[in-house]
Amino acid sequence: MENSNPLKSYFRQPHIFLKLPTGNRWYTEQDVDTSISELPIYAMRAIDDIMLNTPDAMLNGHALWGVINSCVPTIKNVKNIKLPDLDAIYVAIKASTHNGVVELKRTCALACFTLYPCPSLGIII
Repeated sequence: MENSNPLKSYFRQPHIFLKLPTGNRWYTEQDVDTSISELPIYAMRAIDDIMLNTPDAMLNGHALWGVINSCVPTIKNVKNIKLPDLDAIYVAIKASTHNGVVELKRTCALACFTLYPCPSLGIII
């Protein structure tokens, strides 16, 4: 007899698939699931957002680890993730939570704001 959950269609689905900037070169199977080239990124849950707004959890880094564990379950050991990959993961989580669009404002060397679209995630940088 097959167990069919009637709520299965309401489970979280990955919204974005991210290829890490480092290309999984420095990770072992204990750090990241290296059998796949693109990591599935899930949207944040309400508890993840609450965790990011808790000052104590943000100060010791626990909130960021918890959000990555929740939104990117293929990452097994968050402490070994390289910084370029972390930046891409955080932007992808934000984009996944906000329907694939994230607006980032960066200040250029001339102290003006530049906005241009990023083709990889549909992000405005």
